[in-house]
Amino acid sequence: MSMIEAAQSQTLERLDNKLDEVETLVLELGLSKKQQVYLVSKVYDMWRDIKSSVEIEARCRAYEQRIGADDEDLSMYWRGYDLIQQETV
Repeated sequence: MSMIEAAQSQTLERLDNKLDEVETLVLELGLSKKQQVYLVSKVYDMWRDIKSSVEIEARCRAYEQRIGADDEDLSMYWRGYDLIQQETV
């Protein structure tokens, strides 16, 4: 595991704990079940998007290292990354 991955792993763990806390606080607001489900689903959507972004960028870094790409190759690859991001958001 690289230093970047180790730092991201620690940060993701902290973020997961904070989002669990947000979920708990939302549930304590006394809102209707419909609103609770809606808001908690937003928290899970955010978590999914964050994890997806971290995983996509990790794949991009691995690809860069594997091919030893020059700037032109990487710019084409990152355009593909941008398209993937648009589809997941």
